[in-house]
Amino acid sequence: MGRGSAAAGTTYETLLIRNHSSHACTLSGTPKTQFGNFIGSGGLVVFKGVGPAATKLTYADRGKTIVVKPRATASVTVGIETAANLPSSKCDMASISRVRLVFRNGATLYYTLRTNEVCTKIATTLTSGVVLGTRFP
Repeated sequence: MGRGSAAAGTTYETLLIRNHSSHACTLSGTPKTQFGNFIGSGGLVVFKGVGPAATKLTYADRGKTIVVKPRATASVTVGIETAANLPSSKCDMASISRVRLVFRNGATLYYTLRTNEVCTKIATTLTSGVVLGTRFP
């Protein structure tokens, strides 16, 4: 987890993707982003998404195919609108603790969040395309 901030009712978090392998990897696009929780039953733990998937933000310089060399870092920024600012008829708040990113190549990453409430009726979450380095937002 990188830098975070808030503005105009939205909290932004920069999620860092570090290549710990000895080989370069390729990522591209804006990952499918879902907020939710890990739940367990009978020794099995699974991720359960809460609310709609995040809205994809479009930035001209993000989401291109990038090569992440060993020990290099890439990043994706996610935003969560403040659910308490919306009427319950549109929102129906739910608690979350994680975010799941799924890239086109199947790479799936999970992060623990500082923000813990989203709406379940409408998309109040945002995500940007992947970029080399730690740009924010």
